[in-house]
Amino acid sequence: TSSAQSIAHQMIPDAAQFTAFSKIVEHESGWNASATNSSSGAYGLVQALPGSKMASAGADWKTNPKTQIKWGLDYMNSRYGSPAVARWRTRLHPHRTILPPKRSYRSTPPCSG
Repeated sequence: TSSAQSIAHQMIPDAAQFTAFSKIVEHESGWNASATNSSSGAYGLVQALPGSKMASAGADWKTNPKTQIKWGLDYMNSRYGSPAVARWRTRLHPHRTILPPKRSYRSTPPCSG
């Protein structure tokens, strides 16, 4: 746990981004790199679904917190722009995990003005 947090801190030097990432990981897995959701099968620090998605960050994704952190950080940055925005989204929708499936709309999204 503390070693995974240290790795994340080294990889995310910005304090606000690290805090946001840390809160997400605490919520998702309690900083347990081998955490597995018994109902969905989501795996790892950031509860990737399926866990094998993290193989894109390294072949050691099942056992290496650094690989899981890299994948989670890349995901948050590409999907939301940053861990802080991802955290904000989680707080808006607390019933969801941070890694919801992508949605595609054929017409206007339901919340557009």
